[in-house]
Formats: sequence, structure tokens, C-alpha cells
Amino acid sequence: MVHSVAFQAYSENQITPDSKTLLPAVAGTIARGMEPYPYGDTDAERIRADRELTNTVTLDSKSLARGKRVYEHQCQVCHGPQGKGDGSIIPKFPNPPSFSTKRVLSLGDGAIFHVITTGSGLMPPHALQVLPRDRWCLVHYVKKLREEK
Repeated sequence: MVHSVAFQAYSENQITPDSKTLLPAVAGTIARGMEPYPYGDTDAERIRADRELTNTVTLDSKSLARGKRVYEHQCQVCHGPQGKGDGSIIPKFPNPPSFSTKRVLSLGDGAIFHVITTGSGLMPPHALQVLPRDRWCLVHYVKKLREEK
């Protein structure tokens, strides 16, 4: 071990069965600081998430400010400043639904969190870009935008 051979991550390796130095993570591995999300990306799972998840962040000026900041960095480009589906990317990309549509108005906290986490329609998942606590702050902010219509 004192004189072990160093390999570059993507170089060929005669020691491993598939000749790869960089091995995949063991099945079931969870990255440090992450937590598994037990819901799939279907409508049934969104309904289940809405029923089972509750917002863990208290609604106050600090959480709303954090939600607004996250919204401005992650969501505004598509959803627009007031959540009307008129973001700056829209001429080049299909409009997302306005937050004042019947479907979006019917979403509870858990469903909004689920949509942010797993995506919906053309919206990709944002689980890797937005931490769980920030997603809950974002839920508060989206609900505030819905109320302002």
C-alpha cells in the first residue's frame, strides 16, 4: 500500500473486471447531505405527496424572502415575475401554466413541493438545484403569488 499505483479517474484499469477505474456508486447509496425522496413523478404520486407532505418551514417574512430569492434565480425565467407564465425564455419555449389557472390553484403545499422536486410536463425536476428547505420556502412564495393573481 505504501507504493500503490495511482490511476486517473477515466483511465483503463487492469485490476477491475470492466477495466474502468471510476466505479459506479453502490446501489442504494445516498449522497452526503441528501435525503431520499419516496415519491415518483406520476399524477398519483403527486396526489399522494400532497396528502402526506406538510410544509416544515414556518411562514414568515424571512421564509418568504428566501422563497422570493430562489424563485428569482430558478423559476422566474419561465414562470415570469408574477407567475403568469410569461418569463423571458417564453418566445423560444412553450408557456408554462399561470399560477392562477384552476389546476395550479388546486395544488396544496405537498403537491407544489412535489412538482418542484420531480418536475411536471416540460418542467424538469429541480431537486438537485434547490435544497428541500428552500423548496418549502418556494412553496410559500408560489402560494403568495397565486393569491395576488
